[in-house]
Amino acid sequence: ATDSSGINNGVWLMKNTAWSHDFLHRWWHSEILQGPGENHNCSDQSTMQHQLLYENSMTIDDPWDSVEAPIWVPQVRVAAQEHLQSFHAATAATVASREWQEGDFIKN
Repeated sequence: ATDSSGINNGVWLMKNTAWSHDFLHRWWHSEILQGPGENHNCSDQSTMQHQLLYENSMTIDDPWDSVEAPIWVPQVRVAAQEHLQSFHAATAATVASREWQEGDFIKN
């Protein structure tokens, strides 16, 4: 899901496919965060976003530049935060994001 800070992989679903297995392997073994950024508390989200967007961003010029949002690979669907997760009050206030409401799927 996406929230005010971008992609949030606190809650996500994955279909059991060869592409998914390859993605998990690439994500787990990513080397994009090295040095001081390696232990950043959001490095899992940064590397996930990199793995999902890098290939398209390097191969698509005109379509990529014509929109103001990421072009996800065909295997990926990104949900708005309110459809998949919401935050408890303290986190929602600090990241200017959606607070959990009665009927929401998950409080993250």
